[in-house]
Amino acid sequence: NAFFAEELLDAGLADADSALPETLADLLLVRLDRLDDDARLVVRAASCGGGRVADRVLAAVAGLPRPELDDALRSAIDHKVLAQVGGDSYGFRHALLAEAVRDDLLPGERRRINHAYLDALDEVHGPAAEIAMHAAASGQLSRAFTANVEAAEGAVRMAGYDEAAHHYEQALALVDSAPDDVDVVGLVVAAADAVLTTGHLYRSLALLREQQDHLPPGASVEDRARLLVAIGNTAFYASLDAEAAVASADALRLIGDVRT
Repeated sequence: NAFFAEELLDAGLADADSALPETLADLLLVRLDRLDDDARLVVRAASCGGGRVADRVLAAVAGLPRPELDDALRSAIDHKVLAQVGGDSYGFRHALLAEAVRDDLLPGERRRINHAYLDALDEVHGPAAEIAMHAAASGQLSRAFTANVEAAEGAVRMAGYDEAAHHYEQALALVDSAPDDVDVVGLVVAAADAVLTTGHLYRSLALLREQQDHLPPGASVEDRARLLVAIGNTAFYASLDAEAAVASADALRLIGDVRT
């Protein structure tokens, strides 16, 4: 690992009389120890940013006056912890370094930073995907559910079905925290459609079957029929003709019973 080797060399050159750190995480945190308090504050805030962080968002989360923030950022860049990305954003020089810093945070510290990100993103009308991430990390599960659904729907409109599938599945994992009026079956069908479009036919079918198995006894005919239609279509695309035929017949039978 070239990055690991570079960090080992840097740690050895910085203090030839000291023993090298025993773990990768300890090795990566050596760079953090060289920073002053303001720079460490900024780096810890950036570690929860999920990749690249816009300058004005990081400024709001760190809470430092502008001159002190600029000095802290310059120090973090000079010490090869952060790097400028895309003109007005910052990110870690390596993802492993970001992970090491984030894992070193105390649980309460991590929640407070993610809550500060939510406040900052509200101010700038930030992306739903980022709001979902920080809401989940700060324990605001109902908001995380809503933001994941919004992010998934936005991704579908942009034909980003891999991203949509990810956010739909994140929303389904938080469905116990969803609003009371949420259409769970509609959400599952939308998630299955996104997964299907990415080419994962059997995973799409598994989502639908799982929801069918967990339908409450009092589930409406409409919900049962929607699931059966989706299962029939997906099974057909997966060349499972027998299952497709059974699901379609069951859906028609349900609809016929209602009409009679």
